[in-house]
Formats: sequence, C-alpha cells, structure tokens
Amino acid sequence: MRENDTTGMKIFFHRFLDAIAGIFIRDIAKGSVSARDGRLAIGDQIIEVNDQSLNGFSNVQALYLLQNTSSSVRLKVRRYTDGAKYEKIKEMIGNF
Repeated sequence: MRENDTTGMKIFFHRFLDAIAGIFIRDIAKGSVSARDGRLAIGDQIIEVNDQSLNGFSNVQALYLLQNTSSSVRLKVRRYTDGAKYEKIKEMIGNF
C-alpha cells in the first residue's frame, strides 16, 4: 500500500486467481486533491496511468510507474457497481 501525499490516495494490489487482479483505491484522504476533485471513489481499479496500461504489469512495475509520475497525473479507472467482482472488492477493502 502506498499513500501519496499529493493525491491523498491509498492504494493496494491484489491478485485473484478466479475473480480479478489489479490496483485498487483503498482510501481517499479528506481535503486531498482527489477528494476535492470528486471523480475517484474507494474501490476504483486503476487500469491506466498517463495513458500507460497497467495490464500485465507486476506490482513492482505498477508501483514504480505511480511513484514516478509528474505533478499532473491522468488515471483511467474501472468502477464495479454490483455483481460478484463488486462484492469481492468490498470484502478486500472492508465494506466501503
């Protein structure tokens, strides 16, 4: 997990053999850039960073990419709102 002081996000990596793998937003600090912007949500899966797909990236590679972004970061996220994957993500995060 990494907390980014600039964005105010906490992320975590998870790999499921049968459901879903990826990098997910675990928390968004109140008053942070991400909270003020309002577009990101707890449970969102980060799938691209600055137009670079994270598909096939190891946890180390994805973390390196996130840590070495400029002051302006463009994220593409996937949001599950129901179904088995949504329930699994809620369980991972602690029922957000």
